[in-house]
Amino acid sequence: APSAPSAPSAPAVKQAPCLTIRVLIEKGRGLGMALDVTPSDLLRINRIEDVGPIADYNKGVPEELSVKEGDYIIAVNGKSGEAKAKMLAITLGGVVELELRRPVSFSITGLDKSKGRLGLDLTFHPKSVAAYIEKVFPDGLVHAYNDQHPECQVRSGDLIVAVNGQGGASKELVQMIHSGQVLDLEIVRPNDS
Repeated sequence: APSAPSAPSAPAVKQAPCLTIRVLIEKGRGLGMALDVTPSDLLRINRIEDVGPIADYNKGVPEELSVKEGDYIIAVNGKSGEAKAKMLAITLGGVVELELRRPVSFSITGLDKSKGRLGLDLTFHPKSVAAYIEKVFPDGLVHAYNDQHPECQVRSGDLIVAVNGQGGASKELVQMIHSGQVLDLEIVRPNDS
């Protein structure tokens, strides 16, 4: 049976699960970060550049209020919904309000595919750095893990960001999942709190 998820490492500073910020963006300039669009229309922050509105914002706030890699953009200017609409609002510039959620991250170790199928329906975008979990099937190793760990279940909408400790492009992650025999998966989702 898969082992329990490893305990998340404690952050140096307590962070709020949600954060709303306002930044000034020059039209067409962008936020100064790379975003990953998920099929659920969430935007996940993959990288924050050294220059740009987000870097400027981070320089002026305490650590617990800064925007971090891995945060999710849930809404732009009060509107959630389609990722394309959120991206358009960002590129139009002006004062932009971003509602962010911190990620929840956990690992599942020791998924041995010789004992059965994984039981996940995965999708990915070629430019993404995560594999998206569309569905957890009721007859796989991950479902068995969920039965044993009700406090930390894998669910539809979660993202796999590393396989056996290695991150990469989404297509590479899916290939590692298909070719690996024993898998350790790092999974993230936005904090629901």
